[in-house]
Amino acid sequence: MTNLKEYKLSELLEIKYGKDHKNLSTGNIPCYGTGGLMRYVDKYLYNKKSILIPRKGSLQNLYFMDGPFWTVDTLFWSKINEELVNPKFLYYNIKTLDLSKLDEGSAVPSLTTKSLNQISIRIPLLETQKKIASILSSLDDKIEINNEMNKTLEDIAQTLFKNWFIDFEFPNEEGKPYKSSGGKFVESELGLIPEGWRVGGLEEIGVIASGGTPSRANEEYYTNNGIPWITPKDLSINKNKFIERGIIDITKEGLAKSSTKLLPKGTILYSSRAPIGYLAISKTIVTTNQGFKSIIPNNFENTEFIYQLLKEITPYIESVAGGSTFKEISSQGMKNIKIIIPSNLILKRFYKMTSFLNIKIESLEKEIQMIKEISKRSLPKLMNGEIEI
Repeated sequence: MTNLKEYKLSELLEIKYGKDHKNLSTGNIPCYGTGGLMRYVDKYLYNKKSILIPRKGSLQNLYFMDGPFWTVDTLFWSKINEELVNPKFLYYNIKTLDLSKLDEGSAVPSLTTKSLNQISIRIPLLETQKKIASILSSLDDKIEINNEMNKTLEDIAQTLFKNWFIDFEFPNEEGKPYKSSGGKFVESELGLIPEGWRVGGLEEIGVIASGGTPSRANEEYYTNNGIPWITPKDLSINKNKFIERGIIDITKEGLAKSSTKLLPKGTILYSSRAPIGYLAISKTIVTTNQGFKSIIPNNFENTEFIYQLLKEITPYIESVAGGSTFKEISSQGMKNIKIIIPSNLILKRFYKMTSFLNIKIESLEKEIQMIKEISKRSLPKLMNGEIEI
C-alpha cells in the first residue's frame, strides 16, 4: 500500500475520561465499562462516532460507538479527527496493537493518556481507509447477524422449555396442551405435577462432575494442542452455546497429575463459582478446572433439557450457594437440589423438537468462528498494506 503517512494517536483523536454513572436515571443510552455494556441511562457524554479505549482492566477491550453513549471512569472515550482518519478504520487499526505493552498498572492493568497519545499510527489516504473499514465492517456485520439468529433460536428453545416443563403445556396424546386440556396432576413435594412425572435429584438424570487445575508451576502440563481444558473465563469470552476448547489445553501428564477428568461430548458445563451460571455444551471430549460442576447426561437425549433446566434454576442455585468471598455451589449442594423429572416419552419429544434448533445454532457458531479467523488474519495485512485494495 502506497501513500502511508505516520501520525501520533493524539493527532487523530482526543482522549476523554469517562464519568460516574450512579446518579443517572434509567433510560435508553448505553453505558459502557471496560467489561462491556453495564446498563442503560438517561444522559450521554457524547453522541458522535467514538472509539472507547480501556483505562483499567482488560486492555484489549475496545468498542466502537456510532451514537449516543456514556462511559464510566475505567474506560476512555474519544473525539476523532475525521478530516484525517476514518473512525472505523482507526478502530480496526488500534485493534491490531498490543496495548498490554503500555500497561502502567501494578495490581490492575492500566493505560494512561500520555502513553496512548504517543502511539504511532500509519494510515493511507482517506478513500483507502474507507474501503478497508468497509471490508472489515462487513465481516463484523455478518457475525452480528449470526449472533442475532442464534439468540432467536435459543429464545425459541427456552420458550418451549418453559411452556412444557414450567407451565406443563406439553402436547398430550392428541397433540393438545396438557394442562389446558384437563391433563391429570398428582401431588408432590414440589406441588402438583403431571401424572407419570416425579420429583428427584439432578444426579438421577446425569453424573455431577468436578474439575481441577494441573500445577501452574509445571509448564509441561500445558500446551496449545492437547486436551481441551475449559475455565469459566473461557465461557465468558466464548459466549457460545457449544464449546470445543478454551484458551489453553493441558497435556496427558497434566490430566494424570490433577483432579480434572475427561468429560464426554454433550456434557453440560456449568460454572459453580465466580460467577455461578455460565453454561455451555461440550462439542468434544473436554476437561475443566475446579470452577465447574458439570453434568454428564445419562442419556444424550436429555442434554438440552438439562441445559435449559440449569439456566432456569440458576437463581435458586445462587440462593442456596455458600461462601463468604464469593458464592459457590458444592457437588453435594447440586445433589441436594430437587427437580421435577418428566416422563421419558416427553423428554424424547423435547429432544426431537429442539435438536434441529441446536444443529442450526452449532452451524452458525462454526461460521462465526470462521469469520473471526478470516478477520483476525486479514486485519494486520490490510493495515500494513500487504493486501492491495
